[in-house]
Amino acid sequence: MRALLIEDDEGVCQFLVKGFKEEGWDVEVAKDGKTGLRLATEGTFHVMVLDLLLPGLNGIEVLKRIREEGIKTPVVILTALDEKTQIIQGLDLGADDYLTKPFYFTELMARIKAILR
Repeated sequence: MRALLIEDDEGVCQFLVKGFKEEGWDVEVAKDGKTGLRLATEGTFHVMVLDLLLPGLNGIEVLKRIREEGIKTPVVILTALDEKTQIIQGLDLGADDYLTKPFYFTELMARIKAILR
């Protein structure tokens, strides 16, 4: 299984990479929106974990463009933005789930497994 993490926070990246690798996943990391969009459109992934507060291109724009390209890979938004309007916007734009920080890796993985079932 392959995951694309689009996250600019180094600590969160390290935590996620470690967790995914312990679960047997291969992980690719993008630390800004433009790189994340490029990797999402060029690569094949089973899931994408997307932050919204990214340098270069914000996560909402990345999500819009991914879906406009017809990419159907499940996207889980993982962000500190926890307003109901932001959650609804993310889901309406094509995210498959929305989880706010701080979070438990076990919950994130359970949500991903549910999406992939």
